[in-house]
Amino acid sequence: MILFSALEHGDCLAAYHWHRGFSAANSSLFPRSLERYEDLVMQGSVWAATDTSGNYLAQAYAAYDEGTKECEIGGLMVAENARGKGLGATIMRLALVHALVEEDILSIEGTRVVAHVLKGNNDPRGIIESKLRFAYARSVEIPQGVLPGLKADEDGFIRGDEYEIQLPETITGLAEWAENWHDHVNGGSDAIIELRAGVSMPLWANALREIESRYAK
Repeated sequence: MILFSALEHGDCLAAYHWHRGFSAANSSLFPRSLERYEDLVMQGSVWAATDTSGNYLAQAYAAYDEGTKECEIGGLMVAENARGKGLGATIMRLALVHALVEEDILSIEGTRVVAHVLKGNNDPRGIIESKLRFAYARSVEIPQGVLPGLKADEDGFIRGDEYEIQLPETITGLAEWAENWHDHVNGGSDAIIELRAGVSMPLWANALREIESRYAK
């Protein structure tokens, strides 16, 4: 059994240590500070998958920056022994839908919803392009000192690609996923998505369809 849920404050320290251990072994993943990670957890923005023993199998988050009005879907981590089961796609969708439905970030004028992928890191691209239906927006180049811990080129710059939400295509795909969720992931593994009290996947699906209607072409 796999449990998908938003992290709560009591989960924060153990989840953060898992994040830092994962990022230490993977220079394609930006290691968040404990303070920023706690902020994201308190906002309900960090989602995790755990097994029946409480071991972390996957994490992802939706990080919104009020200053830039940019919501970044990222921080994808999937344990080596849990890959190939669809956990990455599920956890990314959950983080994104939470931002779209529970936070209604698209109602904030000027908000951009994006995902960033380091050059040479192909693992998350299939999820971003095929599952989230984001489209390539531009290449990015950032001095290494701005994002310490990420892999930089020899000239000291971190290079990667930025993807952006597509409307209504992304919303349509998410609504279809929510409508067809049947409590299992790839390979038939049983899975439960734990949402806040009074909320269900059908309610999320209805909310997504309402958002979709705003952008109908």
